[in-house]
Amino acid sequence: MDRRIVTAAQMKEIERAANERGIPYLQMMENAGLAAYAQLRARFPQAASLLVVCGKGNNGGDGFVLARAAALDGWQVTVLLAEGEPKTPDAITNYARLEGLQIAVCRDAAALEPQALQGGGGCLVRHRIPWQSAPGRTRCLRTDTLRA
Repeated sequence: MDRRIVTAAQMKEIERAANERGIPYLQMMENAGLAAYAQLRARFPQAASLLVVCGKGNNGGDGFVLARAAALDGWQVTVLLAEGEPKTPDAITNYARLEGLQIAVCRDAAALEPQALQGGGGCLVRHRIPWQSAPGRTRCLRTDTLRA
């Protein structure tokens, strides 16, 4: 597979063009989340638990897809809504798809403490969460996977 690094603006254009050619944004989100989960599972085959920290936008929606895939695969999954409830239509759709699955949803990071990554090794996935670094300035954490 050909891989290249693109800017956020270039990615928006790629997604817009794909949408115009018949690939809905919701399908692109599904593809991204499933691909991320496949990479996570390949990198950490012994992991049994997962904490996915999701923002309120479409990157958070990718995280909801990843969380759903992991839960369906038998992982113990916790989703932290770092910025509150999802706000974009596709992220809202994928958040709703978590309903009925064995996924703990947390709205307060302080409540996570030890239970989020219990059970024989775990992973933490941060999905581009804006983080305040100074008043009026926001930076994004890159998507990252860490062994707990």
